[in-house]
Amino acid sequence: MTPTSLVAAVGELSSLPEVYYRAQELLADPSTDSADLGRVIGIDTAMTAKLLRLVNSAFYGLPRRIGSIDHAVSLVGRQSLSELILASVVMDSFSRLSVELVDMSTFWHHSVYTALVAKSLARRSRMLNSERMFTAGLLHDVGQLILYLSEPELSAQILQLA
Repeated sequence: MTPTSLVAAVGELSSLPEVYYRAQELLADPSTDSADLGRVIGIDTAMTAKLLRLVNSAFYGLPRRIGSIDHAVSLVGRQSLSELILASVVMDSFSRLSVELVDMSTFWHHSVYTALVAKSLARRSRMLNSERMFTAGLLHDVGQLILYLSEPELSAQILQLA
């Protein structure tokens, strides 16, 4: 088992859904507004739920709950939205993993909160391009998922020993 063979075994990650491509097109166009993005994201119920969960989290500390996709899009911002969509697509690629190996909901929450903390720390330290830290935090444990998918029996043994 080599890192290259593990990544090669997860070839389906390269196949991203249409919602991802459409959202990325809109995000690249400066004339796109929140309503346009909201319509595309609204097609994917899981992505919509993740966006609303994020914007209504304690991190944003908003005085009232946000229920509108358009409003959530405007609050999160284009860069964070792009990263959230990418992370959602990546996480969904691993949805067939056994719940005995990983609870994807818990994994997702951990990843999002790590991303938010990383971005916050980067901003507080006045780091240039702090948005990159959001992505790093969001995807920091994706290697575990690749191992779980590529080597489920070995992963189960390791988790049991740990």
